[in-house]
Amino acid sequence: MPPTATATTPAVAATPTPTPTPPPPTPAAVALNSSEQELFTLHNAERARAGAPALALDATLVQVARARAADMARQGYFAHTSPSGETAFSLMASYGFAFATAGENIARNNYTTAQSAGVAMTGFLNSPPHRANLLDPNFDLAGVGMALGADGMKYFAVVFAGR
Repeated sequence: MPPTATATTPAVAATPTPTPTPPPPTPAAVALNSSEQELFTLHNAERARAGAPALALDATLVQVARARAADMARQGYFAHTSPSGETAFSLMASYGFAFATAGENIARNNYTTAQSAGVAMTGFLNSPPHRANLLDPNFDLAGVGMALGADGMKYFAVVFAGR
């Protein structure tokens, strides 16, 4: 029979049990579709290769990125500013999202779903301003959105922020 251990607790005077302080609210969980998840994972893999800290997924930035991608897909344009003048930054402000620095990368392609996120990432890496956003160590949060246009075009938006 294996040895057993016992512990004794010294006697202590009873004291009132303090009311526990509830933990701070945790950010809302974000479920990305497979293309969004792949693009987010590729971003952090590339940042790790470059020695930049990983991005944390932010629920508000996912909403902004999805709104941007959906607007481009719905209206059939491809630009950082919508025909109505809306930008990722104006959307962040409308959601009450405060940031010290922010950026946006957008891509579109009509590759298969299995290839589309990788093609978008290749485009970001081959464009100096997009690559700079992707690797900027001042960005610690990101949101990724993807939307499918009526013509089969896939639109991606990646919104970055640093606080």
